[in-house]
Amino acid sequence: MLYKIEIFNKKNIPDGAADNFRKDIADLGIHNVTGAEVSFLYLADASCGAREIETVCNKLLADPVTQNYACNRHVIKTTGSFSIEVLFKPGVTDAVGESVRIGIADLGIKGVKSVRTGMKYTVEGITKQDAVKIAEKLLANKVVHNYTIL
Repeated sequence: MLYKIEIFNKKNIPDGAADNFRKDIADLGIHNVTGAEVSFLYLADASCGAREIETVCNKLLADPVTQNYACNRHVIKTTGSFSIEVLFKPGVTDAVGESVRIGIADLGIKGVKSVRTGMKYTVEGITKQDAVKIAEKLLANKVVHNYTIL
């Protein structure tokens, strides 16, 4: 099974990455942004159960003081809100993903074949055309990344 794990800041924690992301978007000439969030993504190809994935999130991936996590979260999309997921292309070395896979094994959890890492950027107040511009000019390097706009 493929688990999609998202790690994001708690609501009361300032998010400097999101603040910088908004400034970078403004530098592209897009000034109608009403909100922005940045999250870490982990795609784990694993035969273990949801309880083991919870352990991975709690003990390895998320800082319990500043971060929350969600696994296979389905977000209801609102008009003018887009999420851009950026991941390495297949075949590109993902050293962080391999380190996470090793960390999971060190926790005694078996059945994790691979872990891929990426980022999720959620932007409110933009058009689909703006989302494509942000993805192509700011977030994804076409040589090593694929991106998906949701």
